[in-house]
Amino acid sequence: MHSEVLGVVDAHLSELQALRRALVAARPIDAGERLRITAAAASSARRCAEELNHLLTGEAADHRYRSRASAA
Repeated sequence: MHSEVLGVVDAHLSELQALRRALVAARPIDAGERLRITAAAASSARRCAEELNHLLTGEAADHRYRSRASAA
């Protein structure tokens, strides 16, 4: 289980690093882009927490807080 937990954390950190690069890129920002990026970071954290909860407790993830992308 240790490697699975590390895999989830590594994937989350990778996603956050990519989002951070998009946030600090030296270029014009489209309207609403910062909000979209920060919302994506929050969604990433939620998914990470759900996956870790499932790995550590064996309980199914709580899908009440589905992101717009996963609800579509």
